[in-house]
Amino acid sequence: MMNLRLLRNALTQRVSRPQLLDVCSDLLSSGYSKEEILSQFDLFFLANPALDDDYDDEAMDVVAILEGYHHPSLSVDSSGISVRHKKIDQSL
Repeated sequence: MMNLRLLRNALTQRVSRPQLLDVCSDLLSSGYSKEEILSQFDLFFLANPALDDDYDDEAMDVVAILEGYHHPSLSVDSSGISVRHKKIDQSL
């Protein structure tokens, strides 16, 4: 089972947004709640008040996705983060 330390390490190492999403997805599918994951982001931001703007934007994008601010084709739930495939009606 994954643990939240992996997310803390990823944030400290300033990994990219896709990598952060992968870590968060793995944590969700391992049973961690969105709230537990978001609390790690909060702790990271509090511990790093002088974070550079570019990485702050990357990390905040992931926070926004976890909070539900994302494209409708994206699914964030206890199975992880994934893209829902929409069937296209080709009868038109």
